[in-house]
Amino acid sequence: PRTGSGTADVRATDLAQALKWLARWPGVPNGLAAQVTAGNGTARATWQGGWDDAVVQAQANMHVEQAKRRIDGDVAVRAGRKGERWQGQLQLLHAKANDPAIGAGTWALVLQKPVDWQWASSRLETGAGSAMLKSPREKDAPAQLTWDPVRFGGGELQTSGRIAGLPLAWIELFGGPQLAGSAVTGDM
Repeated sequence: PRTGSGTADVRATDLAQALKWLARWPGVPNGLAAQVTAGNGTARATWQGGWDDAVVQAQANMHVEQAKRRIDGDVAVRAGRKGERWQGQLQLLHAKANDPAIGAGTWALVLQKPVDWQWASSRLETGAGSAMLKSPREKDAPAQLTWDPVRFGGGELQTSGRIAGLPLAWIELFGGPQLAGSAVTGDM
């Protein structure tokens, strides 16, 4: 159909089993199910436009938990299909993550500008992009992540990127107790 709209509410009480099922879909990357061994999640998606429409607008909110790790996110995508090729733009990405393994508090990632993408023959290509990464520490300024075009397919990932404004104090967050209180200051 060329027109339509809808809403989908998805709840997975066993993410590992849900990803095994999803991995059987055409075009889904091999090894997707191997990345998650347990957990649960919810997602809500809404869209405007039909399967064969030139442009479909979609938004999704997600919540995923695995042990004590938690990820919440909001995504907005514009997409369209031409034959076997999908293309579009990631318009919004806001993600928050909590992982006790790297300390208490919430990390936040926010896409700075929309990123173009296309998916064909089990290959994903995106344009360059940038995002801000904020640590749980109130006083830290966010780091700026930028990346060059991404190519993923056939088990290979090809891209390059940069991190600017990385607070040196983040070393404590990743270095654990042996680096806590090291009095390292500044930005890289």
